[in-house]
Amino acid sequence: MCAIFGSPNPQSFLNLYEINKHRGGYSYSIMYFDKNLKVLNIIQSYDEFPTNVEKSGTSYYLGHIQAPTDGIGSRCKIHPAHLGADYLYHNGQIKSRSIEPGIWDTEFILSRLLEGHTVDYNKALHDLDGSFACIHINTTLNSIKMFTNQTCALHSSNLDISSTKADGFRRLSPCTIYNFDYTGITVESEFDNIDRTYFIPTKKE
Repeated sequence: MCAIFGSPNPQSFLNLYEINKHRGGYSYSIMYFDKNLKVLNIIQSYDEFPTNVEKSGTSYYLGHIQAPTDGIGSRCKIHPAHLGADYLYHNGQIKSRSIEPGIWDTEFILSRLLEGHTVDYNKALHDLDGSFACIHINTTLNSIKMFTNQTCALHSSNLDISSTKADGFRRLSPCTIYNFDYTGITVESEFDNIDRTYFIPTKKE
């Protein structure tokens, strides 16, 4: 199990860590953004989550904590997955039979998103078998997109986001691509997903 959380306020960010920390303590990462959503720094560590965060020039804090679902020491890597200018944070688990050999599930999702010349979320996600709540960051465009399927959740209140629902937060609609910027969190498009995380084949007589 993992958690994703973020806030433009450093104390609110640390408070969101507190309500999410039961979801993972194996590793953490923090991504720091300026007012234009340019990535300033990424901290990735197996140490304890910090009790304070960098403040100079930072206008948004995005965090991820992890308790690997595939077993410590197997395919576990510290989030986010990173390919070129793109980063992906992922909470959930993709069924192992869906994943290409040699990569971890978060990198697998990101590689699918980047298969074409432009990102086609519907094509990449419609047959993705498992549970996922993701934040996709492109550092060339300074863009942040958020999306989940039915079996994984992200919640928001103004510009704060959290895997664990806090007071005053609402769940983002599943199978929806949201654009994040300092004007708010807005719907960009929708996608289909097979959503078969708990699918059990009927036993043949």
